[in-house]
Amino acid sequence: MSIERVNEGLDTNYSQAFNDLAIANEERPVGSENRVEENNPYFTRTWQLKEQTADKLAQKAIEKAKQLGIAITVSIVDASGKLQKLSKMDNARSVSVDVSQSKAVTAATVRVATRVLMENNGKTPGHPYNNFPNAVLLAGGLPIFTTQGDIVGAIGISGGSGDQDEACAQAALNAI
Repeated sequence: MSIERVNEGLDTNYSQAFNDLAIANEERPVGSENRVEENNPYFTRTWQLKEQTADKLAQKAIEKAKQLGIAITVSIVDASGKLQKLSKMDNARSVSVDVSQSKAVTAATVRVATRVLMENNGKTPGHPYNNFPNAVLLAGGLPIFTTQGDIVGAIGISGGSGDQDEACAQAALNAI
């Protein structure tokens, strides 16, 4: 891109400073000094669910819920537990919104199914998972991994029994 084209529409007070920067960076693209090589041993790759994948997960979970005759809320979060997709069926209880998100966040951040966490808590003296901040010890949250074992996110379902919620989450995961 030429400097003349870059300067189109810029205030003249900034034009000279921008020209100086463009000339200084002429040999390398802007931001290239911040790029990291693919196989750099100091960094990890972060995987993310595509929007279409999150949509498909929610759709498949809702299809299973309809087969079971229940109204659910589906929450899908990224690997850090941030909400990516929320779908609430008609007639799903309002509390299911918060519960499904909490199940998904727990599964993503602990990286195990919430049922496993719940069962392990019951078997461990002192029930240590009761003290995990914001952890939900109810079935219905499943982590989502790549085929290489990297965490991508999690799905949390609320609205039915624990078994029903988990069946909806598993049906969704089976679809991808």
